[in-house]
Amino acid sequence: TPVWAVSSVWPVLHWSIRYLVIRTARSSKGSYARPMPTSKLKSPRRFLQSKHGVLLAVVLCIGAGGDLPASSPYQQPPERYHFDGQTDDLLTAGLGITGLVQQPNSATTTDDLDDWLERRRRAIHQNWRALVDLRRWPHGSDTKIAGVEYVAHVKASATIPESSFLLQIPSSFDPSKPCLLVTAASGSRGLFGSLPTVGQWGLRQGCAVVSDDKGLGMRIEDPTNGWRITATGQVESIATSPAPFRHALRIAHAHQAFDSESNWGRMLLRSGKLALELMSQEYSGHPAFTSKNTLIIAAGISNGGAAVLQALEADGEGFLDAAVASEPNVHTSGAPPLYDYATLHGLLQPCAALAENLSDIPLGVVIGMNLSRHSEWCARLAKDSLVSGADTQSYASDARRQLLESGIEPAALRLGAVNLQFGLWTSVAATYAQSYLRRDLNQPSCAVGFAATDASGQPRALTPIERSRLFSDGTGIAPTGGINVVVGNDADNRSANNANSYETAQCLRGLLKEVVDATRKLNVRGITGKRPVIVLHGAGDGLIPVAHTSRRYAALAATHNPYFRYLEIAQGQHFDAFLAIPGMEPAFVPMQPWLDRSLDDVYTFLAENKPLPDSGILH
Repeated sequence: TPVWAVSSVWPVLHWSIRYLVIRTARSSKGSYARPMPTSKLKSPRRFLQSKHGVLLAVVLCIGAGGDLPASSPYQQPPERYHFDGQTDDLLTAGLGITGLVQQPNSATTTDDLDDWLERRRRAIHQNWRALVDLRRWPHGSDTKIAGVEYVAHVKASATIPESSFLLQIPSSFDPSKPCLLVTAASGSRGLFGSLPTVGQWGLRQGCAVVSDDKGLGMRIEDPTNGWRITATGQVESIATSPAPFRHALRIAHAHQAFDSESNWGRMLLRSGKLALELMSQEYSGHPAFTSKNTLIIAAGISNGGAAVLQALEADGEGFLDAAVASEPNVHTSGAPPLYDYATLHGLLQPCAALAENLSDIPLGVVIGMNLSRHSEWCARLAKDSLVSGADTQSYASDARRQLLESGIEPAALRLGAVNLQFGLWTSVAATYAQSYLRRDLNQPSCAVGFAATDASGQPRALTPIERSRLFSDGTGIAPTGGINVVVGNDADNRSANNANSYETAQCLRGLLKEVVDATRKLNVRGITGKRPVIVLHGAGDGLIPVAHTSRRYAALAATHNPYFRYLEIAQGQHFDAFLAIPGMEPAFVPMQPWLDRSLDDVYTFLAENKPLPDSGILH
């Protein structure tokens, strides 16, 4: 039995309190939590009034004198903070929606970012701007939510790798009608990587929210210069060690050298169970919170959505009451995995983009400014007998035909110029090849690695301020936070700044069989249990094709669960923040409102016995 599963039998713990910042503050109430079904309540509870404290931020160390017993699942005592909902808060770090719309403060210094609360504020700011379309926020420009926040780092067990989680308990949380939203960061993001998409719904609902970082985020090491970034963004010194090229960086998602992804669902369940224990300690005057008396919903988007679907399959004890997954990167038997269609697009899309009406697609003008490069790419494909035709236009048409036949939707192909402009396919393929093949930093796939670069594209050391901002500004996958995808020590003499080359695309595609064999353990069977589950996906998703993921999963899940629903958003795509790019609207619409609505639907089904929506295509 893993350590975390028996953590409820810890010795009696007591709190030792270390004051970090003392300011006069008053807690404010948020939204009223809807009633939950009485069937979930093991026994009636008194309503516990929100505490009116005088601490803006407090750290509480769990254990005798701050020490942890050997049986503890934690690497170090969880840290507890209280936010007054005015100068700082759970939802926006005190910025309010109006502040989130603004650019982050460029004057922030390394000394500022030595403070966790400043790193936290910048991280929340950057995640909001990257994940949602703030122009459409419907809940008021000054929305702030007071409450308590825990930051915890969980040790690896015999079966599950280490990860960190964030537990937020809004002041509107009602311990007599408890609810918990369990989520995981999207993509490769860190602790705040699900707050703008999923966590905000739970906080506004009055639910506690626990978010797991899946062991990813900006955990980065620089063996050349001897430093690393921790899960909470601290810069620490380490011993120097060999690297494949000078200034090469070790990034958690790419270079863990062990199987992480197949454990994402178990990490989610582990964090949910530990969250209940921390909630019970927070409300020690009430009966302990358990899965029997607490309404528990799992939700996530993209890789976070995949973690939710994995968790459903691993949850044999019925810990979760419901789930919502939006555009999940889910694997099913017989379907091509992400690496397959990423490398196919990486090889064909630079040519196929020329078959689109460049004046009618987002960033098509960029393709038009680089016609010679794209025409040369088409010629290379033809020379290698990968496309057929007599000229550039016919080569492009054939490349586009192959992508359509592979299962990509025509609407998603309209995003080809956007994908190419952001170097999406090389980034995804290089990261996932390393991860799936469990290769360390010194075994770079196709000689591709990650580093900051100078004006000529050569690897360089990150500056102190760039290092300090990595936790807040980075996404966990390059290019991000000043880190780029580069070629290092290449036997074919590719230059460092030529990672997005034809040779790189061809090499990464050549690893397909080896990588696909390594991904088979990720396949899920669509087993959800008989509980409300909604999966939603945009038909125009240009990163996670709906035909290979959610449609296949829905076909499996619907045969097992009468409460399963699949909603396909006809004009949806993967990145709501991209809607601000010229040409994206009105062809594409945001996914976030549909995600919020789906969370409302499973909640009211459980709490008020309202019917679930029918599956279908939504316009």
